Amino acid sequence: MTRNRETGGPTVEMGERYVELMDRNVDAQSAFVDAWQAGMEAQVALVNAWQKSVTAMTAWSQATEAWNAAWNGPAVRNEDREDPLALPGRTEHSRRRTDRPENARVADLERRQDAVEYKLDRILDAVER
Repeated sequence: MTRNRETGGPTVEMGERYVELMDRNVDAQSAFVDAWQAGMEAQVALVNAWQKSVTAMTAWSQATEAWNAAWNGPAVRNEDREDPLALPGRTEHSRRRTDRPENARVADLERRQDAVEYKLDRILDAVER
């Protein structure tokens, strides 16, 4: 394609080619946005499923703790309990934290659930933009 000999400007063929390329570009951008949106929706669905899973695990852990408390009778306070796992160098805090594994698991699940909610909020904010 050469320039218009009379005006030095673009020819009709150049204009048609430009329109064709712009049309392809817009189609490609539209496909990208559609794919990105589908990916974001999939991430939201994944985070929602993950959050439900964390909620279910927390409920299961709490139910297990309640069952164990009912089965084993009244709970013994940590201060009154002798720690058979006490090792030299372990602090009181680390013993107390590992003394009841279900407490540590529940705390971990709550932290993970908070992280999931934070990520979900960021994803939803990105989708809204």
